[in-house]
Amino acid sequence: MEYLELGDLQNHLARPLHESDARDITSQVLEGLQIMHENGFVHRDLKPGNIMVVAKRPWFVKIADFGISKRRLEDVTALHTLQRGTFGFAAPEVFGLGSSSDDGSYTSAVDMWSLGAVVHGILTSAPPFRGLSDVVKYVTGATEFPVADLQKQNTSEHGQDFITKLMACDPKDRPPAAIAASHAWMTMHFDAVPDM
Repeated sequence: MEYLELGDLQNHLARPLHESDARDITSQVLEGLQIMHENGFVHRDLKPGNIMVVAKRPWFVKIADFGISKRRLEDVTALHTLQRGTFGFAAPEVFGLGSSSDDGSYTSAVDMWSLGAVVHGILTSAPPFRGLSDVVKYVTGATEFPVADLQKQNTSEHGQDFITKLMACDPKDRPPAAIAASHAWMTMHFDAVPDM
């Protein structure tokens, strides 16, 4: 096995990271998700603890822990089971909330929701939802997506839009990895980040 001295991304989130760092990390995770999804694999447990840090500044990360990942059969586009997941990162449809299909199935869009939660955590050091009741209120339309923590960290409008699109209530409204990679946030210029 490869030993990665810097550990996982969770170890680096005691304080929010700069938006340019978040974007660099996100770009690499998106690239990995795009390859996985094009080949029929869904991670199903994407979170900072499953993103390994190879190097910092410039950031180099790798997706890890494929223990509950699953591969779709060619003639089947949906998944039905989740052995476990991490609350705060797992999409609502894997718990039967929101806009899953009538048979309770879901698609690779669950990874896109999880990525949105990861990016939120990178930028704020906090999950977007504090509890299951907050998720229920959001997916039922009782509340808007919570952007207050992002605004406190002065996250750009493009950054906020990127996260809210990834965490759309309806999985069909979440962009696939290739489309997310072309979002305006992924190409915007950031000022140089001072060394910490």
